[in-house]
Amino acid sequence: MTWKREIQLLDVDPNVRFEVTCKSCGYMQYIEVKTLVQKRGYNQLFLDQIEEKMRCMYKGCTCKCRIALPCPADTEGFQGGLA
Repeated sequence: MTWKREIQLLDVDPNVRFEVTCKSCGYMQYIEVKTLVQKRGYNQLFLDQIEEKMRCMYKGCTCKCRIALPCPADTEGFQGGLA
């Protein structure tokens, strides 16, 4: 079981945005939860079901996409050194 099967769209904060990446062409976009909730029938779906329905919107590519939560933490450079 993955985290996508355990969380319904209504459980996610409306201000959160998902990173949506095409599995074929690699096109990436962000989509907010509040726009997904407005779609008919989406609010009761689990995230894996929403991922299954999503298709790429890049210039005619209609391949499946994957959704991910972007990491809110800042990335830091390497802090170590040579001994």
